[in-house]
Amino acid sequence: MKENKEFPISFKSYRIFHFMWCFFILVHHTITAGDWTKIGNNFLQSGNYFFLGLCVFLPFVIILSVLNPRKPLIFAAGLLIWSGIKFGNMPFIPNHIILALIVNLCTISGILYMYFWKKSGNLEENIGQMYKIVAPVLRWLVIILYFFTVFHKLNHSYFDPTVSCGVALYGEITKILPFLPNNELVAWITIYGTLIIETLIPVLLLILGYRLFAIITGLAFHFLLAIHPNLMIFSFTTEIYALYTLFLPIKTVKDIHITITNILRKLMFLNQKDKIKLSIALLIPAGVLILWIYKTNPVPAVPPNYLQFIIFGLYAWCSFLILLTLRYIFKTKIEDRLHTRQLLNIPAPAFIFFIFLTVFNGITPYLGLKTATNFSMFSNLKVAGEKSNHLIIAETLPLLQYNNDFVEIEDSDYPPFIHIKEKHELVTLFEIEREVQNYDSEEPKNLTYSYRKKTYKVQLPKDQNLPQFNRISWMEKKFLVYRDVPKSGPCPCQW
Repeated sequence: MKENKEFPISFKSYRIFHFMWCFFILVHHTITAGDWTKIGNNFLQSGNYFFLGLCVFLPFVIILSVLNPRKPLIFAAGLLIWSGIKFGNMPFIPNHIILALIVNLCTISGILYMYFWKKSGNLEENIGQMYKIVAPVLRWLVIILYFFTVFHKLNHSYFDPTVSCGVALYGEITKILPFLPNNELVAWITIYGTLIIETLIPVLLLILGYRLFAIITGLAFHFLLAIHPNLMIFSFTTEIYALYTLFLPIKTVKDIHITITNILRKLMFLNQKDKIKLSIALLIPAGVLILWIYKTNPVPAVPPNYLQFIIFGLYAWCSFLILLTLRYIFKTKIEDRLHTRQLLNIPAPAFIFFIFLTVFNGITPYLGLKTATNFSMFSNLKVAGEKSNHLIIAETLPLLQYNNDFVEIEDSDYPPFIHIKEKHELVTLFEIEREVQNYDSEEPKNLTYSYRKKTYKVQLPKDQNLPQFNRISWMEKKFLVYRDVPKSGPCPCQW
């Protein structure tokens, strides 16, 4: 298909975002291959087969969507499948996947809105109109995300170099790049530099003359973070790169669209059957590789040697996208850039719901609802227990009491509890109940814990059905999660 110069700019912007978001999904799905069968709290149980089938089917749908950018329903199907997989894994999912789920729901809603309520004109115009509805909402989500990542870091522990996540992450990066300096002065620079950069990026994204500088700064900042051995940080980098495309200038969008079209031109000549065959052909070796990864390394939190070449390839691809974007950004004139009002104006008021949902997720730690998966990643935030360590919000609003009900593990031969005891941390009674309810083995395990100055001894699975271990509902287990906290002293760096 030849490039049509009359395509609406909004359609071209959608196509770039669609391409990058598909890339992000495939990256995350690849690096979490070892967790595909860990749906909910079971492992390869009969009830898991449906979700396992979705995990295997997802890459095929996403690749097919890349080959068919003018068929948003395929894209919506891929987003729905991936969202279902991640919902099955809740609440134990990374912070940035919560944002991704909201992005998915907003995008799916926009596509359905286009098909059932606003369908008019040709296909490219319809897709362009859908993008104009969805994109402003997604831009707001990016701004809100950055706001909470900074706000959560305004606590005493983050400004303590001995435990600060900024120092910890940088120190682990220096092990990979040993030529980087690492001393006390650099530690303070890392703490304040991170806050300054994460504050400047969203602010400058809203200012017409500095939007490109914000994108360039964000690309460089997240590129450096992606070097960290925690692959979830790499996953977040690919996600934020995809979301940055929502802020690209018009001229940049046009040039990148032409480049992507040229790369995919030969593929676009294929008929639908050939595209399906190509998707399957690409997935066969990938499936063999993923099975090998799964059999040898079920949880690839830190990449083993045989995974490094995959990560290197993905990293090289991200580098190419950065260079490609910068090439066109520097050629862009200021009049080609979107004004802030155009950037953030929401044509369909109903879509403001997704903004409220994102804000609500960000404030949950201060409402006593949950202390993880609320954009508080690597922030040292501690709001549970007797006292909050936040510099502004000294006391939280306890809508639920789970946040303040802590127990101390005195003895156990069950690995999750052993781990908590060895770290000398307190755990909420809520999480104790979750572990007890989820225990699905016939092998006896013992637990001794103290709660409100009383000592309790439990044997699993015999005591699993006692009333005190069946207070929390399925809904609470699915949406609430509470971090362990130190018995005393500053809060350590946590995911």
